[in-house]
Amino acid sequence: MVADITNELHYLPVIILRLVLAFIAGSVIGWERETSADLPVDHHGSMYRMFALVCIGACMFTVAGQFGFAKSLTAPDRVASNVVTGVGFLGAGLIFKDKIGEIRGLPTAVGIWVSAAIGVMIGAGNYISGLVGAVLAYFIMDMPHRFPGLFQKRNDRDAK
Repeated sequence: MVADITNELHYLPVIILRLVLAFIAGSVIGWERETSADLPVDHHGSMYRMFALVCIGACMFTVAGQFGFAKSLTAPDRVASNVVTGVGFLGAGLIFKDKIGEIRGLPTAVGIWVSAAIGVMIGAGNYISGLVGAVLAYFIMDMPHRFPGLFQKRNDRDAK
């Protein structure tokens, strides 16, 4: 028990850095979804919380895989692969067909998947790559809102 606490204290600055960076990355992506998604009033804050929590959770699983077990049992790659599987199920629950038959929720589902990948990257110690991934994910998700003309169908653009 004392050895576990001593080991954790030794790695604590690295772990805290990873968690804070995962929080920032997930928050940035969640904020974009929050300000862009058409949500009912009683759901405000749900996208932000979901993305930030998924990113931090993925980071915590990765940190636990890397630092939380005896070295003979350590398998961070297994942790990462299970995060991918679990988050895939979470994302699948967000995709639905509305009353008029249109499929909704794909950008959010994919965003959650990417947010988990960012959390795993930061949890594994790839800080810069994780933050670059977060910035790129933000721009990818924000582009249709910033430049709607780029995302119109060709027929609609030609008609104008």
